[in-house]
Amino acid sequence: MSAEIQKVLEALAQVADPVMHIPLTSLEMIRDIQVQNKQVSLTVELTTSSYPHRQKVQQQIESILQGLGYTCHLHIIEKSNAQSSSPAGKKHSLAKPAQNTQEAQAAEQMPLSNIKHIILVASGKGGVGKSTVAVNLAASLALSGASVGLLDADIYGPSVPIMLGLDGKGQPEMIKEGEEQRIIPMHAHGIEAISMGFFVPPDVAMAWRGPMVHSALLQFMREVAWSDLDYMVMDLPPGTGDIQMTLAQRVKVSGSVVVTTPQLVALADVIRAKAFFDKLRVPILGVVENMSYFVGDDGKKYDIFGSGGGAHAAERFELPLLAEIPLAPEVRIQSDDGTPVVISHPNHPVSKAFMGLAQKVREMCPL
Repeated sequence: MSAEIQKVLEALAQVADPVMHIPLTSLEMIRDIQVQNKQVSLTVELTTSSYPHRQKVQQQIESILQGLGYTCHLHIIEKSNAQSSSPAGKKHSLAKPAQNTQEAQAAEQMPLSNIKHIILVASGKGGVGKSTVAVNLAASLALSGASVGLLDADIYGPSVPIMLGLDGKGQPEMIKEGEEQRIIPMHAHGIEAISMGFFVPPDVAMAWRGPMVHSALLQFMREVAWSDLDYMVMDLPPGTGDIQMTLAQRVKVSGSVVVTTPQLVALADVIRAKAFFDKLRVPILGVVENMSYFVGDDGKKYDIFGSGGGAHAAERFELPLLAEIPLAPEVRIQSDDGTPVVISHPNHPVSKAFMGLAQKVREMCPL
């Protein structure tokens, strides 16, 4: 990379997305930089076809480059029209990427000294109630007297704002610490929380590629003004992909909780999740079987979704079965209303199961 291109990239790091406050260079929206005879040409790739801040971004880029004495030629394209041109962050990389998982963990892991334990809540597939488990685990830990944060890492389908009653409450505030802008997490039910849902309207599709999601997650961890926390619960998206890998490589994880359902076919999803975390050397605390059974008005248990899936998975991999969470309408109602069931119905069997889960997590990850 030439010194002039380096200078331009560093200067353009000042231009941030007006909503997310993430530099366009980190989002890899700046592409194909060329500098010759004090003339800069570059491409700005907008994240969506209806990007609302096009003019503002263009004006900021032109102003910064003109202030450095360059004339500027901008080519602005929409993501849907993007061709195979290389992002500036890849073509003119500021840091050499690690070659494998172990190197990435050693070279890129960020110290989060103010957070004692990071707990990942994961699942091999969607539809198992993973976010419900994450929210109620965080709330249960908070009820025990711990200081708790909740990071909604499901960038494409954030649900934490609704479940915590923070949907429609506006964006988090910003504070300035030295030369840096910091994001103040939202607060609800004794929990500090951050989610992409606080920044993007629900009718906007997150048409982002892996590197952009990677940058947003790092922003959440590095530039959010988290308090001194006993536990950080991270609600992962379903499956095994870029987001899970980014978190496992970049932060020191105390352990993961794998959520499944009672069907025996769910064992295949647990197998994939375990193999994934084993590869990343992330310890698995145990298995949670969600929607385990339903108790009817007659007091009988009904195995609506089968039985034994969680126990079978835990036995096969010699992992603890941390909890069997009953299926109950109160969970759905309270999730929609924005109050975790452990707070609204503390004596309900579901709440007792979640509190038992939190107790086991505390025992495995003592303060």
